[in-house]
Amino acid sequence: MAQVVQILKLMREYLTRQRDGFKSYLSLLEKEEEAILRDDSEKLEYYIRIEQSIVQEICTLQRVINPLEEIYLRAYPEKEDSIQELEDSLNRLKEKVLLKNKNNRQVLKERLESLRQEIKSLGKRFNSSPYARIGVPSMVDLTS
Repeated sequence: MAQVVQILKLMREYLTRQRDGFKSYLSLLEKEEEAILRDDSEKLEYYIRIEQSIVQEICTLQRVINPLEEIYLRAYPEKEDSIQELEDSLNRLKEKVLLKNKNNRQVLKERLESLRQEIKSLGKRFNSSPYARIGVPSMVDLTS
């Protein structure tokens, strides 16, 4: 029985840590969106690096949770209420993170397209030589 309690505590601890990781990730995604909208590429790059470490931590926790969950389900077939609540909370957070991530990708895609259009319009303005309108030269100075 003590082993079942220990498994339950571990399961709760890891799910809580993973939930906190997803909360951090969601917060970071909101900051990323702000950086995208403000065209702050330095902050965006910084947030992306942090994002990579958060995602790696979440994946590491998941690798621990998967086998622990199998042991937990064998020892405790009817899920304990607090574990079920944590899993439900975690699933809601995952959905929010996926939605926010998708939204950020769309905002970034739109911003990149806008920048492409700006670059194209600049290219059209500077495409011709400023000397194109002076005509064809008729005399050449050979004295120098």
